[in-house]
Order: sequence, then structure tokens, then C-alpha cells
Amino acid sequence: MQNELFEQLKLTYKEHFEPYVAEGLEMYEKYKDYAFDKERICRLNDTYHIFGDYLDVVLQSADEIRADAAYSRLCYIIISLLKQKGPLGMIKLSLSNRGELASEFAGLFAIMYFVEEFAEDCKERGIPLEIVQNTLRGINCIRKNKELSGYPGVTVYLDWLALYAYKELYRINHFIYQLGEKYEGKDVISVHILGGVDLSTENVLREFAYAEKLFKTCFPEYHFEGFICDSWMLNPNLEQIMGRKTKVSQFGDLFERYEIDSKGTGVYRFVFNLLAPVDPKTLSENTSMQKAIKKYLLEGNVFKEYGGFRKWDEK
Repeated sequence: MQNELFEQLKLTYKEHFEPYVAEGLEMYEKYKDYAFDKERICRLNDTYHIFGDYLDVVLQSADEIRADAAYSRLCYIIISLLKQKGPLGMIKLSLSNRGELASEFAGLFAIMYFVEEFAEDCKERGIPLEIVQNTLRGINCIRKNKELSGYPGVTVYLDWLALYAYKELYRINHFIYQLGEKYEGKDVISVHILGGVDLSTENVLREFAYAEKLFKTCFPEYHFEGFICDSWMLNPNLEQIMGRKTKVSQFGDLFERYEIDSKGTGVYRFVFNLLAPVDPKTLSENTSMQKAIKKYLLEGNVFKEYGGFRKWDEK
């Protein structure tokens, strides 16, 4: 059954998939259309405003998956992988760049399976509804997926979206905070920067202070000691590359920097909006940041990501 299903889906079956496939097929027999039920999706969208203008394509993809028994089963196999934090990589790569609604959106409905559980946990912790709504809107990466791959869907972002199922991501104002991280054996929270955020020191410190207070209050089982951030924005050469101090380089100054294993792919993704590195000669020059970093790369340099740690106030 497993091999036949994976052949039908044009996926490579591996023996270590067995427990996830077995549970996924069992869940499918038990829940059938629950994961991609249109009424449920609309109800969640009404409450948390997740999909905006993309609701129609989401509902269309729900119809296609419901009509395709193989993709319906795959959705529940992905749910099992998420429940057990199993290996998503092989399935993600196999689904990428097919351009079919069912393949591009199967992962989305697997993530949506966990929304009620996430929202209930937030309610019990006393996390404001606005934060829950802002967080869940991050599931809608359909436009970004199309910009990077050419197809509407979520497959490019499936590893990232898995963190929503794990209840590790929370958007507070203009930053996304990731739980479950460690730094030198200490509980810390990883900071992810959203596009368009005001990175002035005053604004960042204000946002960090609010987030610190909320996490201390709502997650008493942790003993957080600070924030960490892994980003191209923390590269200590940025001020020199830009020829001046910028808000981005000032953001990096808020952390104690340290080197991490980096191949320098971050700027291609987040500065030039590309999935993978390309010949620097072909890079766009639409902003001063793009121009400066392109010049740096053309000189034979690698623009590496750096890590940073910011200790919390001990009060």
C-alpha cells in the first residue's frame, strides 16, 4: 500500500517513513476530510483572518485534494510527520516545482490541522487574541512562495511552517519570536525580522521589552535568559560595505556577535529575493543595500550570516 501510494504521488518511499505513513493512513480513515474541510477553513479564516485575498485559491485547492485520494492521504502523512517532528525534507523536495494545486497546498492543510490546538494553548496562557491572529497570518506565505518558485502554494516554506505546528512561533508587532532554542545551554528566544520593520534602536528596544515581559508571563516553564538572532543583518562588515551606519547595522550592534557556520546564502534570499545564489553580475541594483552588497560580492567576497546574543534584563 505504501509503495503504491508513493509511486502514485511520484514520491520516493523510504523505510524510515513507515511509522509516519502508518499513522497518517490511520488518521485519514478516522478523520477523512477534516484537514481540508472548507467550512472549517472558512471558520478559522473568519476568526484569525489568515488568508485574505488568497482564500479562493485555498478553497479551490481543498476541493482538488478532497477529490484526490492519494493527496488526501498524503496530507495526513504530513500531519503525522509534524506531530512526531519527523523528516519533512524528502517530501518537501519531491513536491516542489510541480505547479499543481494539490502538491503545492497539501502541506498547508497539514499545518492548518494544528490551528485550533495552537489557539487554545495561547488562550490558556493569556496571550492576547491580536497576537494569535498576527501569528497565524504568517501561515499565508502563498504570495512569497509564488515570488520565489513561480507557483502559489506553501511548499518552499514547509520547513518554516512546521514551526507553527510545533507551537514555536509567535509574531509580536514587527518581529517573529521562536521558542525552543538554546544558547550555551540556556533557554533563549530566536528573533526573526519581518520586512519593512522600523529598525531604529529606540523602536527595537521598545518591541523587545514588550516581548520579554510577555514571554516571562505566559511561558513560566521556561527560564529565558535572552534573545538570539542569526542573520545577514548581524554581519559586522555591513557598516563598512554600506559606507555609513544604517538602521540595519545599528540593529546588529544590539547583540553580542559570534561566528556561525554560514555559506552566505542569506543575502540572496532576503536582499535579492532569490531561492539560491546566482552569478553576482546578474543581481539587481534597485536599492542602495543591493548595490553595496552586489559590489562586495563582485569583489570575490562571501557575505556571511552571523549570530548574536542579547541578554535579558535581570529584573
